[in-house]
Amino acid sequence: MEKFMAYFRRITLVNFAGIVMLFLLPFVTVSCGGMSAGELSGKDLTFGTRIEHVQPMTQRKQTTMVKKELSAVVALVVAIAGMVGSLLFKGRVHARWVLMLSVLGTSAMLWLQHALNTQALSQGQGMIVLDWRPAYWLALGLFVSAGVLALVWFKSSDQ
Repeated sequence: MEKFMAYFRRITLVNFAGIVMLFLLPFVTVSCGGMSAGELSGKDLTFGTRIEHVQPMTQRKQTTMVKKELSAVVALVVAIAGMVGSLLFKGRVHARWVLMLSVLGTSAMLWLQHALNTQALSQGQGMIVLDWRPAYWLALGLFVSAGVLALVWFKSSDQ
């Protein structure tokens, strides 16, 4: 357990850096009526983007604007703050920082999924299907694991 406490800062730094890198990968695949309409990365959801796809019947290009999602912005900012905090803070302050950010980051990721699923259902009348990609699930898992690591640190530091 001594080694864990010694490496806690490095582990959480890598954890939060991994989340930031996962934001560059596809988070969700959008399909309409069984035809793929495009993929959205965490970066696309954070800053907004355009999806261009060809309609199968008319062969016309259609462009759809994707607005930035506040929850994606919050999740990315939390991950960056986690990286900075892992470099600046030590001991109990660091563990509290990690625990707080992991709860906030996990909440933001779940809020993002709920918001997009709700939008797809209401705007697509059941025709738009979102397939959540492994990068989203890994980022969510890394937020959760950061919180678990902080709780383990608190448990081991009390002994």
